[in-house]
Amino acid sequence: MAGEIKIESKDINLLSKRVKGIKKGIPKVLSRAINKTSQKAKTQIIDEVHKETNLQKKGIRKGIKQFNATESKLVGGVSAIDDEKIPLIFFSAKKFVSKAKYGGISYKMRGQKRKLVYRNTPEADIPAAGPTIRTRMKSGHIGIFRRTDEIGKISKKPKIFELKGPSIPKIIEQPSSIEKTVKNTVRRDLKNNIEIQTDVLIDQELRKV
Repeated sequence: MAGEIKIESKDINLLSKRVKGIKKGIPKVLSRAINKTSQKAKTQIIDEVHKETNLQKKGIRKGIKQFNATESKLVGGVSAIDDEKIPLIFFSAKKFVSKAKYGGISYKMRGQKRKLVYRNTPEADIPAAGPTIRTRMKSGHIGIFRRTDEIGKISKKPKIFELKGPSIPKIIEQPSSIEKTVKNTVRRDLKNNIEIQTDVLIDQELRKV
């Protein structure tokens, strides 16, 4: 996600007073608060993208990474760094057969059900060049593939390529307010987590006495 959330100076001043006398009090509190906030933001992003697209959560997690802050580097957050397009299989894709005796793959994207069919029809998102199949590769990966007219030199069979949807960054950047929603939550959560982690640190120090 683009942008950053900064901690307000008034919160730093209050924190400084509360942890006065505690060794590395400020970096301890802030690093913990940042990481707690980032962890929740990651979960929220996954939930929001799932709600928006119906994409399976295990597929979303592949494109989201959390960067943790440390006491020496008070910078952390969540980023949709995987710009690779997501395999169509993760969009609740499954086979279907219609009464008109043609079949294909149905999937859901941005709350709408869509279809890829075996032959050209008005319902097709993309005219099919060959049968669309759901299969398991030798690696164990299951995906939605389409046969081509090109014959493999070694296999002597028609080559196939995997069908994919948009990448996670593209989904988040859509005018769906996901990024704005998460940022607003992060601002509130960061402030709350600073207060919570301050209480936790003070309690830990009192237990040492």
